[in-house]
Amino acid sequence: DDKYFYAMKCIKKSSVLNFNNRKSHIIKEQMIMDYLDHAFTVKLINTYETKKHIMFLMENVEGITMGEFLQIRKENYYFNNILTSFYAANLI
Repeated sequence: DDKYFYAMKCIKKSSVLNFNNRKSHIIKEQMIMDYLDHAFTVKLINTYETKKHIMFLMENVEGITMGEFLQIRKENYYFNNILTSFYAANLI
């Protein structure tokens, strides 16, 4: 019996409806994630909607978030040009 782990991004609709450009960002995010099919990007499995939330079900990628990484690097929150270029290239 195989077990699969998934990640879910939950967004409160109330926070989206208060900012019009945020709504378009979320729609674009979904469109981009639907379109992308590459080994280096997280795959969007499905989207769900309730009265209060919009949810993205995605494949689980183990590791740490950028926020967690920055917490570890408390003594030096700023990246030098090399690290900045590396992380920017990974996002593109």
